Amino acid sequence: GVVLTSNRAEILESEEILFNGKVNIQSKNDVSHEIKTESLKLLSNIGQIESNREVTYLGENTVITAQDGMQMNIDDDTMSLIGKTIINQDSGSVIETTNLFVVHTDGKKLYKSTEKTFYNSNDNEVSADKGIDLDMNENLMKLLGKVEILNSGGSTMGGSTIDSYNLIVDQSNGREVYKSNDSTHYQTQVSDIRAKRMHYDAKTKKVELMGGVLGVYK
Repeated sequence: GVVLTSNRAEILESEEILFNGKVNIQSKNDVSHEIKTESLKLLSNIGQIESNREVTYLGENTVITAQDGMQMNIDDDTMSLIGKTIINQDSGSVIETTNLFVVHTDGKKLYKSTEKTFYNSNDNEVSADKGIDLDMNENLMKLLGKVEILNSGGSTMGGSTIDSYNLIVDQSNGREVYKSNDSTHYQTQVSDIRAKRMHYDAKTKKVELMGGVLGVYK
């Protein structure tokens, strides 16, 4: 059900096969996974591929590094990247999380974690305490739970913080738009504003606070 290609390999007395270096996995669903690691093991008797070494996974517009290895289920094309995981996006943004779950079944391209997650772009640092849900088909990222946005650049957002919940980041067509339909607290050196919803375009530095807006200005 799977074809593996690698730079080097060895067959152990236990009949396990170790793949080394750059490994390409062609799954039974015709999905291609490209992985770089020191050692990758095929456990054909239980239908799994695993590694306990650092792995680099070449994803959709991303390069993902997992500190403690990976486990892949051959039958359903799901993969767990284990330990501290860093996602470098082609846009230059960086996502840091732990224990990332990768789903490529039925044409999906999803990356998920329930651990605390950090997202860093050019001017913004975002933390989410309940994890991430990244859909690479839609270029949409959900940062889950309590979210804090720290901004250091631009005349409008410079030195500001936004506290909210369940943040959606739209990265389609080169955009970086933040949206939340939950209560939001926006603070700068001269203002303190609370609202029920928030829309922030990171490219234009424009913030919209909507619904029950209450602001205090110094």
